[in-house]
Amino acid sequence: SYESGCRLKRIVDSLPPRSLYEDLPRRFCFQMTEGVPRFLETTLRRAKTIPRFYLLDLDEGLGA
Repeated sequence: SYESGCRLKRIVDSLPPRSLYEDLPRRFCFQMTEGVPRFLETTLRRAKTIPRFYLLDLDEGLGA
């Protein structure tokens, strides 16, 4: 999400456009998921809230 992306990247000033996190992923067939990428599992273990991530499911996009 926009908020979690900025938080994970520690962006405070010069925030990126919200469309990078909301419109663009949907246009390229990314789906919102509850899963956490493996490389972030240890970092997020101590987080109070787990952010949601986008997942590119190529099988879903191809109609499989």
